Amino acid sequence: MYLNEAKATFTLPELVAGTREVNVEIDRAAKAQPCPIEGLRAEEAALMKQLKWTATVNGNTSVITLYDHAKKEKPTSGLAAMAAAVLSGGQYTDKDTQPVRVACTCGEYLAVFSAANYAADAHHGYRPRAADPRDYGYKNKVVNEGEIPGMCRHLICLYYHLKRTGRLQ
Repeated sequence: MYLNEAKATFTLPELVAGTREVNVEIDRAAKAQPCPIEGLRAEEAALMKQLKWTATVNGNTSVITLYDHAKKEKPTSGLAAMAAAVLSGGQYTDKDTQPVRVACTCGEYLAVFSAANYAADAHHGYRPRAADPRDYGYKNKVVNEGEIPGMCRHLICLYYHLKRTGRLQ
């Protein structure tokens, strides 16, 4: 059996911080634009302690996978259980502190963050194909000189959506 284990300890807030360091406009654009999110689905692999969210954001497939995921016990009282379920979307864990891997099919992710994320073990899936940022509208061949892991605007939109809807605590 093949187990896909996270070796890196990057969290979602750390990847957002990395994005701001590389290009603060990506984070600003993700917050400013409405993000049409379609087909959001969660897959849990309890034995592997993984929780994966996949969605189509502005026509691009975005994936966020959390590792070391374990559900906490639901509150026992009826009212507390209902409130917690509504607020957390059925999940009872602090996910902002868990190791994560991300991926997106957009050019911004491929050109700016895929190689850095893959090198830092923060990329979900197979080795991303090499991408020339100039093919995606950037002026320079190298955009992320420091190879800083981060996320594109679609992943950031998905992250903020998960927080807003209570799926991330």
